[in-house]
Amino acid sequence: MYSRLVEDTTKRNIIEEVPIFKNKEEGQLWKCPFCDPESTAYRLNVPASSEVQELRRAKLLIKDHVELHKKDLLNQLAAKRELTQYEKARSDSSKRVRLWITGTINDRRLYEDDPL
Repeated sequence: MYSRLVEDTTKRNIIEEVPIFKNKEEGQLWKCPFCDPESTAYRLNVPASSEVQELRRAKLLIKDHVELHKKDLLNQLAAKRELTQYEKARSDSSKRVRLWITGTINDRRLYEDDPL
């Protein structure tokens, strides 16, 4: 665990503690910790724990909202990974082309003063 934290830190990933939602007996206001900016954060009035159906519905809404954040994050990571894979494939391709050109020049003795 420690080495993973160090690795994340060296990659400049920011690790933050996310507050876990714990409903009070009388109910409370839930605010999404992932929404940014905070002024437009998703807010939901969670009913008291005695109202089982409404509480279940509120938990489903919270779960769906957090899943949307997860999907957005995964899409961003996939796009970033595809871009880095494209850059790597392009650089590998240009390296292979340069090797082929230098090999062809050496094998055929091109650009020498007297090739015969």
